[in-house]
Amino acid sequence: MTPGRGVLFLLALALLFPAWGGAAKIDLFEDLTTGTLEDGQHGWTRSAEDAKDGAVPDWWVRFQTPENAPPYLELYQDVWNNGPNLLVTRELRAEEGTKGWQLAGRVKFVNAGEDSIFLRVLDDGGKAIASLDRFTINHKQGKRGPGDSYFTFNGAAVLTSKATGKAKWAAIMKFTTDGWKPLKITLSADKPDVLTLEYGDRTVEAPLPAEAHAMMPKTLQIFFGWGLGAQGKGGIYLEGLTFTTEKATEKTARRTAGD
Repeated sequence: MTPGRGVLFLLALALLFPAWGGAAKIDLFEDLTTGTLEDGQHGWTRSAEDAKDGAVPDWWVRFQTPENAPPYLELYQDVWNNGPNLLVTRELRAEEGTKGWQLAGRVKFVNAGEDSIFLRVLDDGGKAIASLDRFTINHKQGKRGPGDSYFTFNGAAVLTSKATGKAKWAAIMKFTTDGWKPLKITLSADKPDVLTLEYGDRTVEAPLPAEAHAMMPKTLQIFFGWGLGAQGKGGIYLEGLTFTTEKATEKTARRTAGD
């Protein structure tokens, strides 16, 4: 039986725009309820140091559900009041046979002028496959201003700037705190040796760490706090986080349909 034009058209669209969605797509916020993120809740864990929100509180990890905006996860702290580093993780449940994967959502940094922020995808052995890092080292207090600031993806600069010192810090701060930005980290079956970051209007390709098991992403790790010695006050918001995996059979099926 020869397929009709409508079927052929849909198959052509599928080949031109291969969908990352479908059965292999996980909503990382599924079943979360408004309020404090509890350790062990729906695949999420918190480090022992900050398993509960601060008593004042001076730090917290909360799932927010505003009336007129999409829900989001908020990590907030005031480290001037000696709050702990915040470290949360989410199970990703990748399986053997994975040939590609994508972490997607939106992110927003609020203030957090000198805090370290690390968003990482770890493999089944705990090694980093992908690492989006914003940090400052050699921080100096008072009017002398911050030290050396960086915003990198697997070591590659996300925001390139010829500025140094305080000017570089200011440029990174402006770029990362300027509203919500779409975020995608993709390892495609078509480019198995390259990771691609899409952050706002920037696209960065970076090599895979040689020691990482890239096709076995197991954990999303989010760190916010003192990090490399800098300190400050603010938060990181994450909205609509999804994790999608693609297996070889799915890729083959789409190509066969186009023959």
